[in-house]
Amino acid sequence: MASRYRVQMIIIGIILSFPTMLLILFIINTILYGFEQYEPIDLTPLLPFNNYHLEFPLTVIITMISCLVGSYSMGFVLGPVLLYLQKKILGRKLMYGIQEKRKTIKFKETFRGFFPMLMAINLALIIVQDENLALLLIEEAQLQISGFGYVLAIFVMVMVLSGVTMGIFSPIWFILDSGIVYIKKDHKNLSNKPIEVRSIGGWFLTLLKGYSSISTVFTFGFFMFQQVAYATKGELYFEWYIILLLVGLFSLPIIFSLLALPSIIILDKLYDKRISYMLKFAKKLGIVDRVDQDTLFMAWRQEALE
Repeated sequence: MASRYRVQMIIIGIILSFPTMLLILFIINTILYGFEQYEPIDLTPLLPFNNYHLEFPLTVIITMISCLVGSYSMGFVLGPVLLYLQKKILGRKLMYGIQEKRKTIKFKETFRGFFPMLMAINLALIIVQDENLALLLIEEAQLQISGFGYVLAIFVMVMVLSGVTMGIFSPIWFILDSGIVYIKKDHKNLSNKPIEVRSIGGWFLTLLKGYSSISTVFTFGFFMFQQVAYATKGELYFEWYIILLLVGLFSLPIIFSLLALPSIIILDKLYDKRISYMLKFAKKLGIVDRVDQDTLFMAWRQEALE
């Protein structure tokens, strides 16, 4: 199994190397020259240290832990809740079954955290547009640095929100991986044509991906409009300010999706446990039949003819 995650572990190692090197250099310099050599440059008031050499590595660690806690805990708590609500609200018009899903030999979920992080960035963009709220995340001196201040504020806010958004998507992954599917009961159109089998998890995931993508585009556009207006009024180097903002904002989804990678790997290692957990709950809801598309179609025809 170790070879399954070889590439991903290398990526995680590269990501962790930067804050680790910064922390090691800080410790060595502190031992040799004393702590007094450092100017008190605070990254964020949310962390207790008054030194970005310590706070930056801590933000990376907090983000990874937050993603892990959010995805693990909310997956087991909200997965059954979402399945229960979907069946109770829409179940009268649907027929349910379980399609067998086998774990792929090659790990293909490296960027599974992309949309949760995109949602976190969307929420962060909304929050930091209020300067008073932005000042709760970073120091005023940092916010005044062209472009960098707002990217830094968004970075800190995503650190706070990453566990929440991973916790929103995780229960959907639980349902999706369990293979629970449905078809619509439409007796008016009885025919020999193949019917569409849909995944419950896929249904939820389509809704969330749509929100994450579309809302982020609108929020990003509005945010950039505000920043362009701000840059043209102030004594700023307009081109560099906008370029720095764009580079910083477009790189954040990739950076944070990679920071969520350890939690994605752990969820993958718990694949069988998660499926067993969801199928036990599905059994309590009367979803027990192992089916394929033809089996569901025949069951649908039988009910229609009765």
